[in-house]
Parts: sequence; structure tokens; C-alpha cells
Amino acid sequence: GGALYISADCITQLSDCRFSTNNARVGGYGGGAIYTESEIKLSATNVFEFVGNESNVNGGAVYATKTIWLDGNVNFNKNVALKSGGAIYAPNGLVLDGGTFENNVAKEGFGGAVYVKQTLKKATTSSETTTLFKQNNSIYGGAIAILELEQNIQINNILFEQNGYVNNGLF
Repeated sequence: GGALYISADCITQLSDCRFSTNNARVGGYGGGAIYTESEIKLSATNVFEFVGNESNVNGGAVYATKTIWLDGNVNFNKNVALKSGGAIYAPNGLVLDGGTFENNVAKEGFGGAVYVKQTLKKATTSSETTTLFKQNNSIYGGAIAILELEQNIQINNILFEQNGYVNNGLF
């Protein structure tokens, strides 16, 4: 990760942080701001932001090898991945409870905002908590690319606005 690497030996929770203009350009897997080999929970009481981070591979802002949890007003804006997951690359699951994904790009791959395999969940039971995907772009899945699901998913309280793609919208 351009700013933070977290090993497999811990469970991490970060609150109300700002990761801006970090990059993962040399070798490796990606994660412009964070690369984590452990479960991670990103939560916002006020504001948690990932702005303008870049990866030369996957995960413009975050590459998480285990489940990543987003809780509250976590915002991803203008993050770029050369391949997949403009904001988040989550091959082992993502749990959403709020947040905003806006103007993220996966240049050559899947998921302008999010690339996820196996599990995508909307954690909230509140009908008032909404996740917004707006103006994200990629080749497949302008907002989200979901691959190899192990279970059915239910998408509710998620707004999709003006996301772009070359081949498929929600892949």
C-alpha cells in the first residue's frame, strides 16, 4: 500500500482518517493507500476519505485480501487503478453500511469503484443508510464488478448514478 501495509496477524479498525494522493506504483499487488492481509473495518463518525490515490495494479485506494467492512460516511473520490477496483479491490468480500464512491476509475479491468469476489453484503438494517455510486468508470461494471459469488446477494439502499462502462454496467 502506498501509505499503509497491514500484515495478516491482526484485525484492524481505522476511524475518521484521510488518505490523499498516495500511490502504489512499484511491483506488488496494489492498494494506492492501503494494502491489507487482514480483515479491516473502516468507520466514520465524522468523515473518512480516500481522495486521488492510485495503483498501477488493483485497488486504487484499498486492496484487502480478507473481508473489508465500511461503516458510515466513508468516501472514495477520484481514485484510480490501472486494472480492477478503482477504489476497492476485495477478492474475499465486502460489507457495506453507507459511504460514497464517486469518480473512481478502473482503467483496464473490472469495477470502476469496487471489484469483489465471493461476498457482497449490505450490512445495515436501517432503511435510512444509503451507499452512493456516482460517475465511476471501467471496462466491466462501471460501479461494481461482482465475480464468483458463493451466495445470492440482495442490493438495497444503494443508489447508482451516471456510472459508465464499455461492456457491462453492473457485472
